[in-house]
Amino acid sequence: STQSTGDPHPPTMARLLACLLLGLQASALIFTPADKMDSMWDTWLYRLPHGEGWLMNYLVKHPGAGTGAWNAVSTAMSTDGVHFADVGVSITKDCANASTDCAGWLGSGSVWKRLDTPDDEWIMNFSQEYDCGGGNCQSIFFATSKDLLRWVPVAPDATKKGGLVFKYNTSLYQAGGRWDCIAVLPRPGGGYYGYWTATPNPAPGAFCQSPMGCGAGFGMSDDGLHWTALPSPGPAVHGDVGGVAQIGNQTFMTFGAGMMYHADSPTGPFTAVGENVGLLTSEGGSSFPRLWGQLYTQDPHLVLLTHTQVNKGSIYAGLVKQVVMGEDGVVRVEWWTGNDSLQGDGLELLSNSSSHELGTRCLGDCLLSGVWLSGMTGTSGWSGLWLQTTAGGYGFVFNATSGAFELGGMGEVGHWDSAPLVVDRHLVGLGGTALEWRAVARNSWSGDGMVEFYLNQVLALPVSIGHIDGGTEAISLTGAFAPIGDAVVTNANRLTLPEQHL
Repeated sequence: STQSTGDPHPPTMARLLACLLLGLQASALIFTPADKMDSMWDTWLYRLPHGEGWLMNYLVKHPGAGTGAWNAVSTAMSTDGVHFADVGVSITKDCANASTDCAGWLGSGSVWKRLDTPDDEWIMNFSQEYDCGGGNCQSIFFATSKDLLRWVPVAPDATKKGGLVFKYNTSLYQAGGRWDCIAVLPRPGGGYYGYWTATPNPAPGAFCQSPMGCGAGFGMSDDGLHWTALPSPGPAVHGDVGGVAQIGNQTFMTFGAGMMYHADSPTGPFTAVGENVGLLTSEGGSSFPRLWGQLYTQDPHLVLLTHTQVNKGSIYAGLVKQVVMGEDGVVRVEWWTGNDSLQGDGLELLSNSSSHELGTRCLGDCLLSGVWLSGMTGTSGWSGLWLQTTAGGYGFVFNATSGAFELGGMGEVGHWDSAPLVVDRHLVGLGGTALEWRAVARNSWSGDGMVEFYLNQVLALPVSIGHIDGGTEAISLTGAFAPIGDAVVTNANRLTLPEQHL
């Protein structure tokens, strides 16, 4: 079922957002549901009309939304795309009778503008393991909204099993396979192209080593509601569609756990990019990176990325990031300037009298809000940042010789506990140059630390590490962070977040 207030005079988006954020505390780096009993997963982003703010929906297991695993879609809203306030459940899975007529689970989707009406109206797609020929498989369902907060199922059959249903086409896709999470691009001549997670039937002569099938689901729609399935555009691997966007004269797709694919046409075929194919992979705890292009950001020059960050006891949504094609033609994940609003009051840098370790008075609850650290690398070719954790320490290093980042446990400053994780973003030709770096870090409410490290705006990889130890007021006894090699730390700031478990 879905929720609707039935208000015949809905307030404007700006008034709604102002009222919501006035009474709710906003969270960032990283957002997590206000109700700690909720468990979140996928996120999907949409910019509100006229630049009035941002909508972020997320898949959630909510105790009050019925039985089963992922059973609802919740909503968070923001004025700046950085500080999000949790609004609560907006859609719940169908469950007319828990024993005889209940969807197994609900899956994620995205939001786009409806095209067959002159009024402002939006569509959200989501999947349910339910009503696809009698088997336990997925179908895609739809709801619409005039204010992006209150959603109603789409007729026909709006009161039964979610309303309008988009089922798999068995001539192109496997019966009982995946059918989940449409992402859209504008279609030349009008309407949308859609891309979703699916299980394509093997194409004659196609190379596919997975019994689950290879490639994305693909189709088109004139209005955004009624879809026609088309043959898969690739790629020739199995995986989930994370998102699609147009950058330059190419179409890009995140697919299969953060890998990057591209095509010269929106219709494919999609193949792996030549450099930085692992755009945002999961070694550090990030999951399901999703692209948001012009139809979602309302800006032809802005492609954003969202992801979740998995800790031992909690799941968060990572900072919104920008996806940029460099002058060298390589597409990378970079710092989004909207996140500049995170930089709060400055913190005094305190020196350890017996070493080159540093600290601040951002301790305890302050680290539940987080810190912003910045500085310059040295010119030696191997330098970065060390953070103290309760497990010892963690290092973030840029190796200018290889053009790659190195990340990992570092109990002693400058000395890896074991071979580090190498993350190659193809930042070549930077040796002998001092470069700007930035790190944002906070502890999760469940105890793990979460860190994002950037060099010249380029993200290394979001990582979940051990609990970040802020040291003590007696800085001579212990440090909290330190430069590695000939790097320097020039600034420390609080993050503009409330000091509480968010």
